[in-house]
Amino acid sequence: SYPPKSSPCSFVEFIATASNLQKQRPTVFVSHTWREVHSRFIQCLKHHAKGRQLPHDSAFWVCGYALTQHDGDLEVGNGDLDDEPFAK
Repeated sequence: SYPPKSSPCSFVEFIATASNLQKQRPTVFVSHTWREVHSRFIQCLKHHAKGRQLPHDSAFWVCGYALTQHDGDLEVGNGDLDDEPFAK
């Protein structure tokens, strides 16, 4: 799996490089459920981008890709909403 469990980071952090950080600034925030078929999720993103006439290189901030999946406690926080991952 990517990123490997030995790497305590999110998928976005795993693939990010210094040269593409500026390109990763999100235009749209997206949340989803892991029960959803991934190809259907991608179809929905494309449909949204087309309907909103977003540029081809628009970045989507997808919670499932931006949060560390291997350690739920790392991402859950301490109950203080200002300290939760979505507030950072």
